[in-house]
Amino acid sequence: QDLKNPDLLYLGTEFGLYISIDGGGAWTRFTGNFPKVPVHHLVFQERENDLVVATHGRGIFIIDDLTPLQSLKSDRLDEDLVFLDSRPYKIRSSGMQQSFNGDDEFIGSNPPGALQFSYYMKKRHIFGDMFMEVYNEKGEKIKTLPSGKSKGINRVSWMMRMKPPKVPASRQLLGQAIVGPTYPPGDYTVKVIKGDKTYEHKYRVDYDEDSPHSIADRDLRQETMMKAYNLLGELGLITRQITDFTDAAKKLADNPKLSKKTNKLISETSSEFSKLREEMVATKKGGITGEVKLREKIGDIYGNVMGYEGRPTQTQVDALIYLENEVSKNKEKVDKIFSE
Repeated sequence: QDLKNPDLLYLGTEFGLYISIDGGGAWTRFTGNFPKVPVHHLVFQERENDLVVATHGRGIFIIDDLTPLQSLKSDRLDEDLVFLDSRPYKIRSSGMQQSFNGDDEFIGSNPPGALQFSYYMKKRHIFGDMFMEVYNEKGEKIKTLPSGKSKGINRVSWMMRMKPPKVPASRQLLGQAIVGPTYPPGDYTVKVIKGDKTYEHKYRVDYDEDSPHSIADRDLRQETMMKAYNLLGELGLITRQITDFTDAAKKLADNPKLSKKTNKLISETSSEFSKLREEMVATKKGGITGEVKLREKIGDIYGNVMGYEGRPTQTQVDALIYLENEVSKNKEKVDKIFSE
């Protein structure tokens, strides 16, 4: 019997795991990545709200987060689509390890590092569009996801990570900026658009309470990281304007249909833009050139802040204020040239 929902029962049999949501009135075999094998023991992990299933011949299985099953009531099974609750998603450290194991070592897979959206469907969706949309607390749409269309319980995972920043183009790789930041804690609204009908539900995202860093420190980290992220995007837009102009200028170079004065003006403006771009972006060819411009300085702060879960240093915060001012100055210069 479930620890939170007394009507929810789990039964281990010779032919797999069976579940009842109405106190044993009706049973269905659990098929979510689970084989039809003898189930000899069931144990709840109360803190995690998981169910550990011991089988004969296939080892141990863990059903991560029983909350969706606990929230599914028998009186709602006739509805076309019912969203199911999930435990609050915890933003944890995105650590990694490198190891060289022998071929006889087994390591079980961890739960996915993603927010899980769960819902029940009475029938399989066959005709028409069906997809999911995710909205932040401001009501802004931030993600569109493909949706599960199967009869029964569907689970859709969202990695909660933004796209990498739109960095200015350069001959130098900005390795610090190949990954986007995670979205911040808060309440996220999820909508399933199924034909002409829309269903929605809220899911909670929190910081990991076991982290050694305070919420204030992690909030400052998120704020600093997003400032660097947006600065890279703004700098990318400025340099793209310059590149678009200089590319067009090359096509118009010495065009006989244009006057000498116009050709000269185009050439001078293109040269002025190229000098400006060299102040913002590393332009030397080669691998490690040591050339560090605005793009590289902002990228270093972005990568270092994202790589540490705690409070950014005051030097990083102050440097970003200075770099933000430098980006603004360059934007004013570019805007002035275009206005003239």
